[in-house]
Parts: sequence; C-alpha cells; structure tokens
Amino acid sequence: MDNIDKEIQKILSKELTPHSSFNRRIISTIHFLENRKSSKCKAFKLSFATICCSLIMVSGLVFADDIINFVKNKFDYRLGEGINTAIENGYIEEPDDDFLNTEAIIEEYEEIKETINLGIKINSFLVDENFGFNTEITFKFDTILNNYLNLFKEINGNYDFENSYALELVDLIILDHNKKIVFLSSDVSEDQFNKFCLDHNLDYSFSDYSNDSYFTKLEGQVENHNKSTNSLKYIFNLNLNEEFSKSESLDFYFTKITFRDKGVWGSDKNQIDNQRYNNLILNGNWTLHFEIPEYMYNHEDIFYEVIGCENDNFEVYEARAHSTGFKLGLKIHNIERIPAPEYPNEFNDRLKEAVKELEDRGEYPGSIGNTREEYVNLLGNEEYVLKYEEYLKKMREYSIVIDDLGLYPKWEHSSNDFTHLKNSNNIRFNKSTLNFNEDYINDSTLDYHPTFEMTKYDATDLITLVIYLADTPYEIKLKMIK
Repeated sequence: MDNIDKEIQKILSKELTPHSSFNRRIISTIHFLENRKSSKCKAFKLSFATICCSLIMVSGLVFADDIINFVKNKFDYRLGEGINTAIENGYIEEPDDDFLNTEAIIEEYEEIKETINLGIKINSFLVDENFGFNTEITFKFDTILNNYLNLFKEINGNYDFENSYALELVDLIILDHNKKIVFLSSDVSEDQFNKFCLDHNLDYSFSDYSNDSYFTKLEGQVENHNKSTNSLKYIFNLNLNEEFSKSESLDFYFTKITFRDKGVWGSDKNQIDNQRYNNLILNGNWTLHFEIPEYMYNHEDIFYEVIGCENDNFEVYEARAHSTGFKLGLKIHNIERIPAPEYPNEFNDRLKEAVKELEDRGEYPGSIGNTREEYVNLLGNEEYVLKYEEYLKKMREYSIVIDDLGLYPKWEHSSNDFTHLKNSNNIRFNKSTLNFNEDYINDSTLDYHPTFEMTKYDATDLITLVIYLADTPYEIKLKMIK
C-alpha cells in the first residue's frame, strides 16, 4: 500500500469531467472492500477507502481509465508480481484453438427475441494452489447484439459505464477429471442441478454438494472491448484450496450468459428492479474443456529450514517456494491481544470539510501535500492529526503483524518499513494480496500464513524473512533444503 497515496494524489490532481455513474461506482467499491479485506484491518481499510472516495467525490472527477486500472491493480483480482514472474518463465497455457461457433437466443425482460451467432475462444489459463484458476476468454458477438446493448459505446474516449454491461456466467457448473463437481453457481436451481447430474450420470445431492466443492469464490470482469471485431475479453478467477490444484482437466458447463448494467454492479440486488438487473440473457448450451498440463498439477517446490531467528516466540512450520510465490506458515506465541481501537470519525469528517473548502476556493485535493505540517494547516487544528496518529499506533498494536504501510500516516511512510522477504541477491519481495490468512489458535497464539511474491525462479540458498510486530522488526534466516 506504499504507492496508494502517490497514485491517488496523481489522479486527484487532474481536472476531468465527471460521469453520472461515478458515485455509484464509489459506493460499489466501498461494499467490495468491506467484504474483501482481512478482518483485522477491515475498520481501517474501509475508513481509508471512505476518505479516498470522499476526496474524489467532492473534486468532481470522472472514473477514468487510470483510476479503473489503479483500483483493479490494488484491490481487484490482479494476481501480483509472483504470478507475473511465473508467466515470464512459461507458467501459462495458451491453447491454439479456433473459435467455438455456436448459436445463442436473445432473451430480454423474459421475452425471447431472436437467435444470433456467438463465438467463444479460450485465450489462456493457469492453475495454481496459491492463486486458484485464472482464465481469459474471448466472446465474439453477432452485430445484431448491438441492437440490444451498448457494449462498445464511448464518451470522450472512455467507455460509457452508464450504458455498458458486465458479463456473468450465471449458471456455471465445473467438473474435474474425476467427474467431481468443483464449482456450482449459486444461481443454479435444484431442478437444474438434478437434471445436470442425471445427464452426466453423477450421484450428487443438491443439499450437500458444497461439501465436495473446492472453490470458494468466483470473480469475473470484462477486460476490454474491440469495436472492429465486436468481441470482448472476459477474465475470471476461481479461488480454491490446494487439493483442487491437482486436477488434470476441467470442464465448464453453462447455458446462460447474462449482461447486467455496470452502473449497479456491487449494489444490493434487492434494491434493484429485477428486470433492470437481469436486463439481457443469451441462452444456449456451452461446454469449455481445459486440459491442465502436468507442470501445473504436479508441483515441484523448494523447501527451506530455519537456521536463525531473533524472536523466541516464532515457530516456522512451513517455508517453501513454488512457481508463483513463497508460502510461509508462522505461529507467533505469547501475544497480548488488545481490543480493536475506535476510528476517529472527527478526523474523516474534518478532512472532507477541508477538501470541500479547497474546492470552493477553486483549488484541488491534489495540492494537499505530504508532510504532517501541511495536514495540520489543512485541517486547521493539530488535534485532528494527533487523534489520527494515536489511532494508527493502536491499530499497529492490534494488528500484530504489519505487512504494508497502510497503518502509518503518509508523512511517516519514508521512515518506516513492513514485513517482507529478501533473497541473497538482495531482491525484496512483499506479501501477496491474495491467498492470505491469519487466525488465532488460542488467546495468545497467532497463526500467520501469507504468501510472498518470491517464486522458485527467484529462490537462493539463503533467504531472510523480516517480520514486523507493531513497529519492531525481527529477522528469520532460512536455508534451502537440498
């Protein structure tokens, strides 16, 4: 999170024209962050997001491409530097297949309209125990579809989020090579489920299928549109457990492709008219087959052992580098737990007021600055800054392990550090934002098991872990087991 302030300040310094769907996107982002982030920092992360969104709302900015990409890269389903390193070393499959040409029936407001041609092509995919299943698929549509959707409409060079649509495979069912259901969409009805099992000779009960499901969450997004070919790329991830990553093949079955208004993405479905929410559906019968290469399901990891540790309360039970990251399992004993501190809302309220005052004077939030003195001047009273600093200090104590700069005031970022890993080449690797867990085993022991962005391609004989407990760093020296 050390780049967030810099990015937001860069974005806020631009004078752009606002789009009418922008406020709804901000609200959706807040809901998304609230549900996505680790519980120990949820209160802070949500408050931080609220402050950022408040700054943006009062400055009258469009949700432009650089903001979209920033939010995607920091909070959405981008897979981090570890997966990028793996891909650079060939850890990705790109099937050389032609488009699967099919027919689809357009349904609008539960009324059948007409039949169109639809092409589907798998561009690439990867499976990994750390990040799950990730794939990019191209959908190529008949131009008739443009009579119903503004898929490719732009306003001043930016895609029109007011009248564009998000794509969902709403009734997706996935089978592995053992004909085991590994994913079932929540939109699949019991009747659909029973028919699918009958058609595929499967012995499953709708009431307990989830006990055999490896996947925990499906997330998808439209990556880009192509006007000239009337096509779009669709990327989605499926989070999974380690057992699933041994699957040798996957078959995707779905009969509905739903387009929904991106302006209501992330909002409460109960607050949206159902016809507006499910505005247009393509009906068909599609199957996509993914043949998983052996190097993705037959993992060859590099293991490490502890040869030195500066904290007697640390117990390392897992340390291994694989194709896309470094998995650490660390028990921290003799922890003194404290209650979560209460966020100082008066700081947030005063910040919004101060930004509004800037706008009223014809100034923009990009001129706020980075120093403590500038914030004191902006807010008009040092008391607000002191309360904010005290809150962050308590949050660092409450959070135990500090693995980003988000719990420090921006004016202290350059003088502080956070949990990381270094190899013998002095290359630093931070914690990945995905596949991260921490749990209290008991009242005094924390199980901290993150993934760092060092892969087996970056591995050296000796590596060093630096774990920050509140503001204090402790080193763990590890040696490769050969």
